[in-house]
Amino acid sequence: MPFQELFARHSFALAPAPPWVTEHAVPWDTPSLPDEHMVWLLADLQFNAADGDGGTVVCERYVRRLATADAVRNCSQIEIEYDPVVERLAVHHIRAWRDGQRRDCAEPARFFFRQREGGLNEQILHGRVSALLVLDDIRVGDCVDVCYSLTKTKLLPGEKIACSFPVERAQRTAAWLVTARLPLTVTPRYQAHGADVQPQESAAGGVKIWSWSGAQERALPEEPGAPPWESLPAWAQFSCYADWGEVARVIHDNWRGLFTVSDSVRALADTISGADEPPETRVLKIIRWVQEHIRYLGLEMGRGSWVPSAPDAVLARRFGDCKDKSLLLAVLLRAIGVAAGPLLVHTQWRGAVARMLPTPAAFDHAIVTFSVGGRRGFVDPADTFAGGGIFSQSLPDYGQGLSVGDNVSGLLAIPPADEAADSVSISEKFTLDSTGGVSQMFMRVTVSGGEANTLRAELARAGRRGFADHDAEALRQFFPDIRPSRLPMVTDDRDANRLTVCIAHEMTEWGAVITSDMFGSARGFNYGSRWLWRFVSRPPSTPRRAGFLPRHPLRLTHAVLVQGKLAGSGFLKERRFPADSQWFDSGTLMQWSSRWTGGKSLRMTYYYHARQAMVPAAEAADFIKAVDRLGEKLGCHVTVRCRRNFKQPPRLPARAPDADLPPADGDAEFLKNFDDDFQPDPKWLHWARMVVCWLFVLAVVALMVWLRTLR
Repeated sequence: MPFQELFARHSFALAPAPPWVTEHAVPWDTPSLPDEHMVWLLADLQFNAADGDGGTVVCERYVRRLATADAVRNCSQIEIEYDPVVERLAVHHIRAWRDGQRRDCAEPARFFFRQREGGLNEQILHGRVSALLVLDDIRVGDCVDVCYSLTKTKLLPGEKIACSFPVERAQRTAAWLVTARLPLTVTPRYQAHGADVQPQESAAGGVKIWSWSGAQERALPEEPGAPPWESLPAWAQFSCYADWGEVARVIHDNWRGLFTVSDSVRALADTISGADEPPETRVLKIIRWVQEHIRYLGLEMGRGSWVPSAPDAVLARRFGDCKDKSLLLAVLLRAIGVAAGPLLVHTQWRGAVARMLPTPAAFDHAIVTFSVGGRRGFVDPADTFAGGGIFSQSLPDYGQGLSVGDNVSGLLAIPPADEAADSVSISEKFTLDSTGGVSQMFMRVTVSGGEANTLRAELARAGRRGFADHDAEALRQFFPDIRPSRLPMVTDDRDANRLTVCIAHEMTEWGAVITSDMFGSARGFNYGSRWLWRFVSRPPSTPRRAGFLPRHPLRLTHAVLVQGKLAGSGFLKERRFPADSQWFDSGTLMQWSSRWTGGKSLRMTYYYHARQAMVPAAEAADFIKAVDRLGEKLGCHVTVRCRRNFKQPPRLPARAPDADLPPADGDAEFLKNFDDDFQPDPKWLHWARMVVCWLFVLAVVALMVWLRTLR
């Protein structure tokens, strides 16, 4: 059967609105504001859960006026997405309004059906389908009126009524309405998040009706960096679940038959871990095996979005989503006598789930919790590149989770891992040739914690060559012809979750000519902590309704050493630029050192230590000022004296884009003295130089006096 016909026959229909749907008046006289692309005249959402079995019908109607050509281009295609496995789409009407005249546009033959799988890049197959209708003859000033309903079947036996809906929208809305039809036999709990909006209660025809309405007079400004658990825009929910324990029992009842430890699973657990190993070693081996040998791929279609596949099936196909991998890991650990079970979390709301009403929809990810030697551990089996021990694997600060079991009474607190805060240490050494030859740049990046997981994944995705090319591209804003000279050297201590990457670059062109005289030329360039801005950001504007999330936890150190015939450095100078604030410790240390003639080297050390995980909205302006002060001290102008003939440096010989780089042989020997190069000269050497210098000056003066006396 053709794809289009399949969905048109089994999950899609054009039909009148159900009799319980109320058609509300549209405020057509709402004026458009200057520079406003689109006006939401009506946003109407109606729930019907009156049958009480957990299934719902959701009817949505929205009317929008298209005020600009840009709005016409973006909104003349009506797209409705749904899951054909568990949802049936009924389109009630799609209309275009112009000067009070209505034109019906919904015709069955004009609908297209597309299965786009937008989550495929994240290795998720959701099976959702888009019903697409392209509207004809839509002009600026027209209104588009869309009404449809989705009939959702119950996914889980025992599932209860639980719904959420927005009470604010990003755009200005002339009128919004929400209506919920509920059985008289239930009394759901209600809670609003971000706004004090209470329902109006009534009853009709043996049905309890809750309704909400309002208007939004202005659009909500975007607030980049806002915590995802903040209630922006405001929303509300109602739920018939008594507590989180009831949610856990409903999920466990649907997972119950999947926890059986089969003979094949038990044999695999013994093979992976080794029967004679200590318990912690056995657990770590099994965790690593599931992380590395079961690839992540989610089949989030229908019931599969809530219920995992059996462990034996996951082992046979060697892929699974977070639920599949978590259940498999828990069963493997149980096979060696370790108490373990899946733990549901939310990647965005995190600990804020404790402030919500109980519902299975409060979770979008699964990890595993286990107990070894009286200690509880947490691990994410879907994190292929995680490092660390069983109690020190880096996890986001999930805060709260729900164990899947029938004896669960509430949420489980998830403490931070034993591992220290994420740290990044970068050392860059530039050896500049001032005669027109090839200059060298050597960089070492050492990361730990969650940053090690991120870098490990980046190396696996891009490869060593790709990683070096990406860094060279970032450096070309300072050095136009810089390029990798050999393959990076990678050292990975997976147990300590510490990763080091060493990159070597070469270049001939650096800086611009500043001066040129009979003694030669001077070239200069600006350089600073280019890495810091990969981690430190600031909110774009204030005031804000929500707080701002800086990168936390984080310890960053960026050391830069420039060696060459530097100008104007003196014998030894040191300058410190602290930029501390209540949110971070930061600053810059600059040190110039030389020998007997001219400048020789410049050391710049930048450090940043995040203090707080969130900046409150009321303090965002002060945080912006602190980051701006930090930015003022993150650069330095480097001046190098060159030979006269070094005005136009030669270019490096061309290299094919796919040409192989030489291996990193010899870098290990170079690294032995790498740290020593970044150590400033001791104070006694400075004073010794000063004494010798003054003795030399006195000797010259004495010689001149003696020569004068001879005359």
